[in-house]
Amino acid sequence: MARLLAIIAVVGSFGSDAPAQPVATRWGGKGHRLIAKHACSALPDGMKDFYLAHREEIVDRVMEPDENRDKSWIDPWEPYYHYVNLDRWGAPTRYPRSLPKGTQKYGFYPFVKNGILPWRVEELVGELAAAMKKGDTSRILRLSAHLCHYAGDAHVPLHSCKNSDGQATRQRGVHARWESELLDEYDPEWGMKKYLRQGKFLSSPKDAAFEALETSFSYVDEVLSADAQADKGPGYSFKTFQRKAGWIARKRLGQAATFTASLWRTAWERAGKPKLPESAMP
Repeated sequence: MARLLAIIAVVGSFGSDAPAQPVATRWGGKGHRLIAKHACSALPDGMKDFYLAHREEIVDRVMEPDENRDKSWIDPWEPYYHYVNLDRWGAPTRYPRSLPKGTQKYGFYPFVKNGILPWRVEELVGELAAAMKKGDTSRILRLSAHLCHYAGDAHVPLHSCKNSDGQATRQRGVHARWESELLDEYDPEWGMKKYLRQGKFLSSPKDAAFEALETSFSYVDEVLSADAQADKGPGYSFKTFQRKAGWIARKRLGQAATFTASLWRTAWERAGKPKLPESAMP
């Protein structure tokens, strides 16, 4: 991804100043870890035993992409892999699906700064397939954890819009209230399971990521409305927030686990359904 972005930037001559990093907003660690945990159970035979055997490591590593945001020497584009503001330039359904065309139309840095999550997902599926072909256990686990993280981000409503932290509606802090504090107040695990399905092969992980983001966008107004009602006081009422929008969190967590399993399965099938390393099995 870094090489591709560098080439587009040079060829297109879209500016020399890198954009400022976005606000660090994301599912809290609890949400990401729940997604990873349940994704390992949503796989077909030939994969499931391997992932269940290494579920603990994948869960432990799922937050690495967030930890790498401030480590520009690892990947300077990391901050922009976690979201897409679909409403930045009009209707979300008309958002460019082509990275070269998007950067050409809106400028390289403005487009990249607006988020490039779907392209990162597509890239990592390819890398995971290559790791599976080689039987590289360490790389399989790292890439699986990172894919899980971005899959989770795609299912957060506030990762799909420019009003990502309520700054346009005087609701600063709604991002943390939604994806961290709400999950700490009300454990969503029991409810997310009803939305979990076995992962399926995806013909285009990039397009599937865009679909997930579009669905996330459809919940933005409802999340913001629930937050506003919970803040009518005296004091903020997470009970109200949970009653109005908790079901969305549970649904998106379950769907994110299914999407993660689908990404892993897609990589495995692209690789030719190889037998995963026996040395990694229990």
